[in-house]
Amino acid sequence: LHLFFFFLSLAVLTKSIAGLFFIPAICIYIIYQKEMLMFLKNKHFYIGISYFLIICLGYYFWREFKNNGYLEAVWNNDLGGRFNTVLGGHQHGFWFYFYNFIDSKYRFWYIFVPMGAILGLTFKNRKINRITIFSLLIIISYFLIISTAQTKLEWYDFPMYPFLAILVSISVWVLFKYIKDIKWFSNNFKYNYLPQLFLFIIFLTPYRSVINNTFFASIKSNEQDFYEITYFLRNASKGKYDLNNHSLIYQGYNAHNLFYLKVLNEQGVEISFDEIANLSDGQKIVVGQKDVKDILLKNYEVNIDFESDNVLLGTIINQKMNPSYD
Repeated sequence: LHLFFFFLSLAVLTKSIAGLFFIPAICIYIIYQKEMLMFLKNKHFYIGISYFLIICLGYYFWREFKNNGYLEAVWNNDLGGRFNTVLGGHQHGFWFYFYNFIDSKYRFWYIFVPMGAILGLTFKNRKINRITIFSLLIIISYFLIISTAQTKLEWYDFPMYPFLAILVSISVWVLFKYIKDIKWFSNNFKYNYLPQLFLFIIFLTPYRSVINNTFFASIKSNEQDFYEITYFLRNASKGKYDLNNHSLIYQGYNAHNLFYLKVLNEQGVEISFDEIANLSDGQKIVVGQKDVKDILLKNYEVNIDFESDNVLLGTIINQKMNPSYD
């Protein structure tokens, strides 16, 4: 119990309210196991809750004291704001994570999930039954919480995947055991290699996908606008382009680019962000978005050294008459 509340405190300090998203499932599981009374009679349960509240509430009120308005910002971003309204244009339907699960994240494994749930619930092994029920409760409750929220992002469903993997592993384990126990192979062959062949076949496609995505990654068409500049900056960090004394013109979220700017700075390359309206004659620039590039070319004469759909590398010659940055 003390370890649970200690790590629950760390979860909330790390990820705010999201650190509590598994609590409904855990409570339901405790009730299902008829262990709630045992917890309510245990003094360590109340001690754990007490220091969890002291640590978490203490941190939030301390931050409010040091930074007036912090609690309001937490409410608007992490609690009511993110849950009840759409932030950053990330608006999707209720089944967004389900289709994301089938079409992208788990497209090879998803068929094994319901199979694992059925096998896990019906298998004559109490430990398998319990971990199946626990995993299902975590998956279903977490899915309902994030699907009900108005703001939806592709990575919000990641905490479900270890528990989905448990259900998949039950399927694989039962099938492996079934193939291994087929007596015909044992009676007719000295060695039964069929179970190992089964594992090789079932993991071949996923491993091939992992290798391709890791070592032979390419930009998808729907990600071209967002990631092309990142690959360009990475190539610059490898010496393919000289970006010394350049300014990166980029609007909006830029953490993926900031990483490579720091890499380049550590290599001694002078490059930083700048605003399109602040450019001056002779300034060397890198532009990373098509719409920003179009605005730039509409307002400035540019000596272009490199240009693609979304990236432009060049030098400002002069500003055109009657500039407009809309």
